[in-house]
Amino acid sequence: MSEYEKDLTERLRELQQADGSWAWFKGMSGNRWITETVMELLVRLNAMIGHQRAIDEMMEKGFHYLAQGKTDLEELYLRALDGRGAKETLTKHSKKTYTEFKEKNVSTYDIYSLAQSAILLYHYGEQKKKPASS
Repeated sequence: MSEYEKDLTERLRELQQADGSWAWFKGMSGNRWITETVMELLVRLNAMIGHQRAIDEMMEKGFHYLAQGKTDLEELYLRALDGRGAKETLTKHSKKTYTEFKEKNVSTYDIYSLAQSAILLYHYGEQKKKPASS
């Protein structure tokens, strides 16, 4: 990484809390939504420039933080994109739980959540859904 990228990475690492979360502002307690947003940017950065040790360390702490709470669509999506522990997370919470989650809540999803669900389903081999019988 260039010196500029190293500096930005270091500043981001300084903003990460001991529990692996990020907050809205320095000095505030960690926030799951902000952590998921930062993690998504880091996952996408890794996809563009390849895995960087400093980024991977922050992501490992971030995934640990996310694993402490209730698993949500965003966490599963991030794990699927990153390939880090996605299958283990589904196994931990059982695929049955995930299937119930996606089928019960899909009608309430906004367009972004639908896109995340499509990527997540694709990642887990559910590319084709059988059409309902008429």
